[in-house]
Amino acid sequence: MQRRMFIATVPALGLGLTASRVKAQTIQKPMVVSSGGANGTYYRLMKEFDEAAPGLIINRESDGSLTNIDRVMDNQAELGVTQFDALVVRAFKETNLKERIRLLAILHAEEVHFIAKSAPQGGILGMPFFKSAPLSSVDDLRGQKLGFWGGAVITEQVISAMTLIGWVPVEYPDQNAALQALNSDHIQAILAVGGQPLGWMSELSRDYRLLGVTDGMVTRLAPVYEKTTLTYRNLGQEGVQALSIRAMLVTRNYTSRSKHDQLQMIRDKLANVVGDIRETRGTHPKWEEIDPGAVTDRWPMYLSAKS
Repeated sequence: MQRRMFIATVPALGLGLTASRVKAQTIQKPMVVSSGGANGTYYRLMKEFDEAAPGLIINRESDGSLTNIDRVMDNQAELGVTQFDALVVRAFKETNLKERIRLLAILHAEEVHFIAKSAPQGGILGMPFFKSAPLSSVDDLRGQKLGFWGGAVITEQVISAMTLIGWVPVEYPDQNAALQALNSDHIQAILAVGGQPLGWMSELSRDYRLLGVTDGMVTRLAPVYEKTTLTYRNLGQEGVQALSIRAMLVTRNYTSRSKHDQLQMIRDKLANVVGDIRETRGTHPKWEEIDPGAVTDRWPMYLSAKS
């Protein structure tokens, strides 16, 4: 009788242990990603990742890179999407930021656009002349008013400090306000940061033009920004030399095994589904640039290449 009871309880104990393990695995909460505005590139990328790999993340809107960093540091989100130059700005103020914030994945490049009005032309007896000296490069903005908004606030601060061009910064609440100021000549150029092509820029006429950056400017900004080119055929411009800033998926420097394993799972899943996302009709073209296995020595990675 005792033997019969012993044999009967062994499977029950085994089932109990198995059930508890399964329960521990299933109650793990999805990690919150602080991304960006609902109409922005960051939010859309994370939304498309969530659709390809449901249950791993919760995509939360935000107003930009600095907020995303704050949410990660303040334990309001486990992950955040940020421009690399935003990390640089925060590192100036917090000497231990590289110990607290790590990169989980390197994402796409966000192009830096400088836009001005094309030089207006008039004429006397059919002979054209320029009413004002045309702006052709970013170096021509010395002493000129430059408008920007959103994530470009950080980019303006970093580029201005590293180049000392000496433009007059003017912040606006959004793209519409800045473009209106440009049209009314309250400012001479706009600085906009975003993945090429920017939708609103693709709708501009040739009354506007991109300002290129010089080789000297590219060299001075190389520690933070990358060299790229811009093409907007609606403006009649192809291959304009420009800058880009890398977007990063960041996290806290977690030490617990559970957090490490969960972050490893997210990065591995990103690597597994990135090809499918690229080839799904209608997904963001910036997925073509994302290599989940990429590493950098510009900022500490959370997981090593072999993790």
